[in-house]
Amino acid sequence: MFRWPDPGVSVRLGGTLGTLEGSTEGASVSREAEMPLQRLVNRKRSSYWWPRIFLATTTVNLMWEILKKNLSASFVNSWPWKLTLLDVGTSATLASAVLALLLARSQLARTNRPVISYSSFSDKSSFIKKAERVIHVRNAGAGHAIVCLVKYRYRMADPRSGVGEGPLSDWMDWHDVVDRLEERNLTNWQHYVLPRIGNGSTLPLASAAGAGLEVVALTKKAMLTLADLDILLRIEDTLGDQHERVLVCMSQGHRKELIERRQKRRPPFLR
Repeated sequence: MFRWPDPGVSVRLGGTLGTLEGSTEGASVSREAEMPLQRLVNRKRSSYWWPRIFLATTTVNLMWEILKKNLSASFVNSWPWKLTLLDVGTSATLASAVLALLLARSQLARTNRPVISYSSFSDKSSFIKKAERVIHVRNAGAGHAIVCLVKYRYRMADPRSGVGEGPLSDWMDWHDVVDRLEERNLTNWQHYVLPRIGNGSTLPLASAAGAGLEVVALTKKAMLTLADLDILLRIEDTLGDQHERVLVCMSQGHRKELIERRQKRRPPFLR
């Protein structure tokens, strides 16, 4: 069984950017609805762009040679018409082969496309006691999903109104967000758990919502102090293409749900 090491230690996860599951009531719906489920941000140049450039070159050369076939001999023997790179047969063969390669790559990309999916739970965390919100992320698609970028952003909540203070912070690395939250009296592995996910880690390939990797766990204090917490997760698939998704781990709607849930637990005469 995989176990997280001590805080601050970078890890590589064993194992093999989605649908949105969990509670999405109130204000959380609007923020999560604004986030794209998953988007393709980069394609591998060697297997995507270079074959297309080669296909365009051979197609132009094929058209050039066909055009020359319809000219008289006096034109063909003069510049620039006597310029020849490949004959018609070779150009047609190469163009057909590259086109078949691109079609095969497109089909492979669709059948092996990873899907970044995350789920929220209000039960126990694997790393911290009395967690009120736990986020699991997994690859619900096919193929492997290797993490190549993880960024975080947050917004503190006003102590009185609970509304977010100003705009969301800029995207930052793990060390930066942990230090910033420490300045606001939120300690990692005490008030929340934000494990460090190193580049090269692999998202678990799973279909069940609870079978994913736990990436965030928040206690009551963290949920009442934070207004928003997002994670930008970028992965690389089997073909080298990169996908990313923003995980809405905490929002004002989730904070409101916590308050309502705790009020229901209290005896009627204390409400």
